[in-house]
Amino acid sequence: MLSFTKNSGKPTRQFGIFIGIWGGVIAYREGANGMSKPVNHSAFILRCKMPMPKGFKHSEETKNKISETIAKKRKGNLNPNYKGGEKLSKDGYIYILKPEHPHAGNRGYIFKHRLIMEKKLGRYLTEQEIVHHNNGDKTDNRPENLVLFPNNSEHTTFHHRTKKG
Repeated sequence: MLSFTKNSGKPTRQFGIFIGIWGGVIAYREGANGMSKPVNHSAFILRCKMPMPKGFKHSEETKNKISETIAKKRKGNLNPNYKGGEKLSKDGYIYILKPEHPHAGNRGYIFKHRLIMEKKLGRYLTEQEIVHHNNGDKTDNRPENLVLFPNNSEHTTFHHRTKKG
């Protein structure tokens, strides 16, 4: 077992690297008998964890530990906050997680109304095609409520005609 104390001759930096943080955050407090005692590191580390400085290279063992920790995280349906791969966009549309879809974004999501229209047509939509919600409710993705326009120009023209009359 490695021993790290203020007077052990081992620098606090070495101790910091040993426990996975930069040594500059290791501190000592004055004990009851006047001798220095290390701060309770388990509590101290949680409050003072700092990133390693630029250029610091982790050992292969440390890299493997980091990978294992990340793999153990609860992702997808293992996460208690998982909502079935659906989320609401800022604009009010529903996104579905479909990373295998050719038009999915960089995080793997695609609009639900586009997926439903694709299923109705039996093909993928082109980038130019616009799916319109007839009743204006962006969360109402029933197939009978969706209309397909070949491009944004025709979609805009439709909106101008419905406003006028």
